[in-house]
Amino acid sequence: RSQAQKTLVGEHSIASYVCNTGELLNIDNAYNIPKDAPYHFNPASDRSLGYHTLSMLTLPLKDKNDKVVGVLQLINRKTDHNTILKTMTDFGRKVLPFDEQSQQIALALAGQAGVAIENGLLYADIENLFEGFIKASVLAIEARDPSTAGHSFRVAEYTENLARAVDHNDSRIHKNILFNTEQMREIRYAALLHDFGKVGVRENVLVKAKKLHPQRLELLQQRFCYARACIERDAFRKILTLQSEGNPGDKEFSRERKIIEDTLNGECNRLQNYLRMVLTANEPTVSYEEIEHQLNELTEYTFPDETGETTTLLHDFEFADLSLSKGSLNPSEREEIESHVSHTFAFLQLIPWTSNLSMLPDIAHAHHEKLDGSGYPRGIVAEEIPVQSKIMTITDIYDALTAGDRPYKKALPMEKAVDILSMEAKAGKIDKDLLKVFIESKSFQIEPAAH
Repeated sequence: RSQAQKTLVGEHSIASYVCNTGELLNIDNAYNIPKDAPYHFNPASDRSLGYHTLSMLTLPLKDKNDKVVGVLQLINRKTDHNTILKTMTDFGRKVLPFDEQSQQIALALAGQAGVAIENGLLYADIENLFEGFIKASVLAIEARDPSTAGHSFRVAEYTENLARAVDHNDSRIHKNILFNTEQMREIRYAALLHDFGKVGVRENVLVKAKKLHPQRLELLQQRFCYARACIERDAFRKILTLQSEGNPGDKEFSRERKIIEDTLNGECNRLQNYLRMVLTANEPTVSYEEIEHQLNELTEYTFPDETGETTTLLHDFEFADLSLSKGSLNPSEREEIESHVSHTFAFLQLIPWTSNLSMLPDIAHAHHEKLDGSGYPRGIVAEEIPVQSKIMTITDIYDALTAGDRPYKKALPMEKAVDILSMEAKAGKIDKDLLKVFIESKSFQIEPAAH
């Protein structure tokens, strides 16, 4: 019975010689090789296996360009292929040199093996090329939003871990879920590319950390400065008018001037408080309910501009953004962010996937769907969502919750993230059985890696 063995190929070994020269070697007795030959037989393998090598036929395996891609070595041609060589007598009587017919058969076999190896190497090269393209694409997308760097790679690892755990799970619920090697590759690629559609989202929306865009906040702060300047100008005009009409030395003048100055100070303090409130309201963690009274009060605040016309301090669209109850995105921006899933699907559909990767676009398309139909972009329900997507939904949410601090949120510890996922499962949003496997298998444990 033949057994596969790994043997180190020395610089002057028979296999090394054939590999370097491309020549065939037919040796009758490996222990009688002339000492001046450019190759030698190493009996270490014989000693370790309790074997005895006599005849050897070593041939180069070549590709279509006549480049050596491997070596085929046949050992001990037997008088009868059913013979099992056990004793030294067996080796002496039942081992023959390789004749011309054996050599021709081996050459034909070597030719086919060389082509097979070349095809295998070519397939591996194509896979490596494609893997490199995918990784480069992911890095390019994540470069647009550095705060989420590494997200797609981590989600791919979590997803592979969970898919593998489900595949090995013996519970009644998961016993029919089996992923072969090709399907595992499909899941990995889908996870790596699940956010590729963010290329179609405007960068200022993609990286928006606060309720107001930085430029909008800067304009609003300048408007506060302008309002203060207008109020101060108006107060100084009143003081000048008072001075021109009255006697600066009498008590009435001093009293009127103090009223004007106190009013000015009060308005400046009021503006300062309003600005502090705006900066607080601008944080995505601050809900509208917390600042409702002050924000509504600010919408009613007016001041006289340089022409004397009454001007509001806060515009309607600014109020709408600052009054968001959760997060930093207004409805139109959230819709744009959510459109990345449709962009991803459209992009992935353009690629002529092989049959073993044909489900990849559908898997990525459904990673934001929820079992109760409350997800996006299509609002499909459990039965319509591929199990691979259900797996990715869990891992994507987990990473979003636990990833390093982003401008708009703090990273949560694993325990808190699992609690949130459990609440989602209890609410019928994500698959509770898959979540159970995710937790029990600790699929969230991955090694930090540089990509």
